Amino acid sequence: MRRVIILVLAGLMFLVGCFKQGAAPSQAPISIALTASNPIVTAGHTITIMATVYEEGNQGVTWTFTPANFGVLSKPTATSVTYTAPMGFVTSNTVTILATSITNPNVTSSVQIS
Repeated sequence: MRRVIILVLAGLMFLVGCFKQGAAPSQAPISIALTASNPIVTAGHTITIMATVYEEGNQGVTWTFTPANFGVLSKPTATSVTYTAPMGFVTSNTVTILATSITNPNVTSSVQIS
């Protein structure tokens, strides 16, 4: 009887070890697709940029833009942001809005607004 118990316990330890040694599940690659409600904005007007994040955790993005002194980002969420162009600018400028994955900050996507 003692041998049977030892064999059963050894078998269970072997099975537990097999599960612990199994390959870790691979994570799907993360990507971000951005859509602007309009790629052109006039002085004082706003546009909305939507981010579709392809990842399992669905954590969303953080937002930044350059040049930082040319307009304002407002109402940021994990999936959208509103850009407002400054009032009274006289020359055309291009603003780059950058979305950075919360899950992996090395993954970014950008859209340019004129």
